[in-house]
Parts: sequence; structure tokens; C-alpha cells
Amino acid sequence: MIGDNQAEWAALIGHEVAHLKLEHSKAGLKRKVPLELARGLINEKVENRTLSTLLGLTTQAINSHYSQKQENDSDYLGAIWAVEAGYSAWGAAGLHSKLLAIKPGNNYPEFLRSHPSSEKRVERLGTLAERLDAQ
Repeated sequence: MIGDNQAEWAALIGHEVAHLKLEHSKAGLKRKVPLELARGLINEKVENRTLSTLLGLTTQAINSHYSQKQENDSDYLGAIWAVEAGYSAWGAAGLHSKLLAIKPGNNYPEFLRSHPSSEKRVERLGTLAERLDAQ
């Protein structure tokens, strides 16, 4: 999908390295374990399936909020690093445009997704690229 587009590769690699640098996996475990424990304890005590489902959606929404923030932070830092390494600021936006083309948005509610939609990422990363190009 990326082929030999070095700016897109730089943005992708920068994004993944940013996850490591920002210790997102550690933060995810610190967040997820207590949420899952609370969810399990509540499910043991609550026999109402509707309430149990609502609690599950609530914990998923809380986790998704922080996961999307981590994705946004990694997108930003990865794009900055790519530019600092001499690659086009448009690599990240281009990559997400390609992802959007092969997998258009879904009907899953945004607040329950672990990743921001590609539409939002293209918009946000395009704005960042414009700012970086202006410097």
C-alpha cells in the first residue's frame, strides 16, 4: 500500500516509535486492568443484563478515550520526527488517505473505537502538515 513513499514510511515508523517512547502499552495496562477488575466485580453483583451491558460500554468508552488520545499523540510526534528527519510533512496525511480509500469509515460509534477515524486523522494531520510547511 505504501510502496516506496518514504514520507509515508517515515510517518508510520515515527508513529510506532512514538508509542514506545511515550510508553503507551504500559499506560494501557495501568488503565485497562483496574477497569476490567471493576467491570468483573460489578458483573458478579449485578444480575440485570441491560445494566451489565451499559457498564461494559462505559468501561469500553473510557478505555477508548485514552486509546484515541494515545493514537493522536503518536500521530503528532511521528509526523514531527519525520519532518525533522527531512521527510515531507504530508506523509502521515497521505498514509491515512490511503487507509481511508481501502477501508471507508464504519458504523461503529466513534466514542467506542480504539483509534480515531481515518477521516479525522487525515483532517488533523493535513492541518499539521500545513503548519509545518509554513515554518
